[in-house]
Parts: sequence; C-alpha cells; structure tokens
Amino acid sequence: MAISGTRNGGDSLSSSLTDLMTSLMVIFILLLVATWHNAAAKVENTRNLILDKLSRDLQEFAQKGVSVEKDPADPLGLLVVVPTGLLNFIKDSSDLPDAGNDFLLQFTPRLAATACNDTYKKEISSIVVEGHTDTDGTDEINLPLSQRRALSVVQKTHFKMQRFVSSFRVNTGSLVL
Repeated sequence: MAISGTRNGGDSLSSSLTDLMTSLMVIFILLLVATWHNAAAKVENTRNLILDKLSRDLQEFAQKGVSVEKDPADPLGLLVVVPTGLLNFIKDSSDLPDAGNDFLLQFTPRLAATACNDTYKKEISSIVVEGHTDTDGTDEINLPLSQRRALSVVQKTHFKMQRFVSSFRVNTGSLVL
C-alpha cells in the first residue's frame, strides 16, 4: 500500500508541475501579446502624428490634389500621392515637364522640412519615389522608363535640396534621396 500511495503522490506532483508550467506559459504569452500591442499602438500613433503634420504642412498643395494617406500595403508607411496631371511625362520620355519641375521646386522644401523635423526624422527610414508608365509597351520597355522617370524626379529634388540644405541640416541616415 505504501508503494501505491507514493505513486499517486508522484502523479499529483507531476500534474501540479505541469499545471504550473502551463500557467506560466500562458502568462508569458499574454505579456508578449500586451507588449506587442503596446508597440504597435505606439507605431500607429507616430504614423498618425506624421500623417497629421504632413497633411497640415502640405495643405496648400491639397488644392492641387496632393494628398497624404496611409499605405494599405505597409502598416508603417505613408503615401504622398501626387495627382497624375502634376508630373505628366511626354510619352516614352523621362524628361521632367516644366509643370512638374515647377511643382517640385515648391513642394520639395515643404516635404523635406517635415521629414527632417526633429520630432519625426528618427521615425522616417526612407522616402521612396516611384515612377509609372502607361500600359502601352512591354515590361522590358516600361520598367526602365519608370525607373528613369523616378530618377528624374529624385535628381530634380536633390538639386533643390542642395540649395535647401544650407539652411536646413539633413541627416542622410533619415532621408534617402
């Protein structure tokens, strides 16, 4: 009988340890989820603050159709959407049209001032410029053309930024041009 009692006591101890370990694992998972949720809320809050600041700072461009939106494909990203008409390129060309050049000369300093603001520059890891083409032509033709168009915008923006940098320090680790 004594052997049988010890055996039942051992099962009870084993069961208690299993229950304890399971409870600790559940607590750990709950803490992990809470920490992740708090970090995600902080990131979302920062994104919303930058979105609001950009929207206010670019308000004069909103009349031209420029908008600032959350990127649905990237939970950390924002899109500054420039309407089609402002940067229309001539078919099969990557030369920046005069209207696009004028727009960038006005737009770039305002965007840079917000992106390089001490409050946000540590939060912004990159600025991506995308170029697009129409659906005519093959991918072998349109992809390089899209890239040349984006580069044309970046070069014009960079030229404007070189003048702007003398009065506003740019941290190249925070702003990619």
